[in-house]
Amino acid sequence: MSSFPDPSSYQWSQQSPFLWKRRALASEPMWIPRPKELHEMFIGGTISLESPSPNSTLKSAARNAWRSLRFEIPELVAKGQFQDGKPFMQYQTPKDENEVNEWINRTAFFDQGLNELSFEGQREKLLLRKQAFNLHTASLLLYSELVTDEDLVSRFHLMVNMDHEVTDGIGTRILFGQFLSLLAVFLSGSSGVGEIEWTESSRNLSPPWVGIMNEEQVTCGPEYEEMARMNKTLLLENT
Repeated sequence: MSSFPDPSSYQWSQQSPFLWKRRALASEPMWIPRPKELHEMFIGGTISLESPSPNSTLKSAARNAWRSLRFEIPELVAKGQFQDGKPFMQYQTPKDENEVNEWINRTAFFDQGLNELSFEGQREKLLLRKQAFNLHTASLLLYSELVTDEDLVSRFHLMVNMDHEVTDGIGTRILFGQFLSLLAVFLSGSSGVGEIEWTESSRNLSPPWVGIMNEEQVTCGPEYEEMARMNKTLLLENT
């Protein structure tokens, strides 16, 4: 039986004023060398508003929610790489707000029309729009169904694309749910978290799961199965 891994060897560590890095673990080393097109995950939904909103208001709220999500969950832009033959995950702290705005312009896409858009239609449109910026690990498409030619929206379709390097299917659902929560905050007229100190974003990096485990961690048996069922129920209730 292999010994329990040293959690400290997988913690995020600062390599330079703006660069953080940790050893890759679990399935991360498997995804890093694979072609980008094999990494793609898509999740989408259709949202109806209680009262029509100007399309410009919806797009502004979505951009702000996307910005806040990047700050709250820095792994949204983490990337895998090999160094001296060993796999690592790294996170680059934004230098300023302009850098974040450029990232939003490259990863948040908007479209509109008088008709609805199917899941496959959204996926095709998002793949086409992000083609020039395909190295990014996250992107989104918001397609507004216009009520009339007056630029009002009562229903819209939202799709988020994530890279398997940085999360799995459940993680993608959680990110999608958190984005919707942030979007609701900004649509309500709230200013959200206020001014963001991007140099502090590294504090929000999630600890690798191996750092949360301990030598007494239950990994099989009835107790493990029961905990897995409880976690599944909790996730489904909150996504």
